[in-house]
Parts: sequence; C-alpha cells; structure tokens
Amino acid sequence: MNTFPIMLQPEGEELRVPVQPLRVLGIDLGTTNSTAAEINWILHHGSPSPARCLEGDQRANHARLKSALEFGRGEMSEGSELHQSTLRAVLYAVMELQNNMDGDEVLAHLTLNIPNYYGDTTQRQLAIELADYLVRRLETLRPDEASAARVLCELVKNQRLG
Repeated sequence: MNTFPIMLQPEGEELRVPVQPLRVLGIDLGTTNSTAAEINWILHHGSPSPARCLEGDQRANHARLKSALEFGRGEMSEGSELHQSTLRAVLYAVMELQNNMDGDEVLAHLTLNIPNYYGDTTQRQLAIELADYLVRRLETLRPDEASAARVLCELVKNQRLG
C-alpha cells in the first residue's frame, strides 16, 4: 500500500487511495497579490505534475483568470484535464466565436465536444448555464468574450433538435 506523509481521514476509517487522477486547485487571495494554480497527480505514478498557473495576468491589482482565448487549443486538447468536460466545450466554443468562426460550425463542434449531447439534456442545459454565467461575469471585464458567450448561449437555446 502507498504511504503519504500527511493524510487526513475520519477516525476508524480505512485510508483509500484514489484510483483516478487527483486534481488540486489552489487559490491564494492575498492583500496585494492573489493567485490560482492547479496540480494534477496520478497517485500510482509517483510525484505530482508541476503546478500550472491558471491566471492570464499576475500583476498586483490586475490578477485575473485566463480567458478562453488564452487557454487556447493546447490547454484544451485531449491530454488536458479539461478534455471531455462541458466547461471545456463551452470555453472552446467561445474561443471559436471570438475567432469569427461561423455559428453553425461552432454548434457542430460543441455537440461533438460534449459527451452524449443529444442523449442527456442536462448536458445541453449545463452548456447554456455556463455560457450565461460567462456573460454575467465578463460583461465589464472582457466585453468581447462576454459577447461571444452571449452568442453561444443564444445559439444553443435556439438550436433545432429534431
């Protein structure tokens, strides 16, 4: 059995090592500077991967998370932690819209990038909610990205399913 230097567990419970990769997100909200990072750890492979910064800007009073464009194709590819998630599909669609891709093409990619898009209506609804959340949060911070998210939200809402 693997041993770990520090592991908290409820009293009387057996320690269970996760089989799936462990993703740790860390956020430090400091007085002057703040940061957000992630570490991915496949426990049976030994040490965790190096920490990866999730911010687009780390300067004091300018800190912000990356935009869909800043994540880009590389950080949303098959090997990334975002791969096969609805969040990744929405961010990718927003990135495509910001790059002036046709809405029909974006929708086609979205339906391919969300597992069971047509079979599980909750996935489609989640895509709408995520896009709408981006609109509300980015309206004043990144208006171009908010606009692309709004377009995506409307494309999905008005998509013909039949």
